[in-house]
Amino acid sequence: MRNRFLSVSTIVFGGLGVLIVNLLPLIGIAAGELNLRAILLIYWVEAVMTVLIAARNCF
Repeated sequence: MRNRFLSVSTIVFGGLGVLIVNLLPLIGIAAGELNLRAILLIYWVEAVMTVLIAARNCF
């Protein structure tokens, strides 16, 4: 595994990014623009991307 330097800015911006991305479906529901199928698609894409990023960081 690589040595990674985690700075405060990396943690803060990463946390804000996760927060914003997870708020988008809630905003879509509140606005009445998203249905269950769209939300499930969003979360499946997020899960696949997370696995791909984690797999890339293992090497």
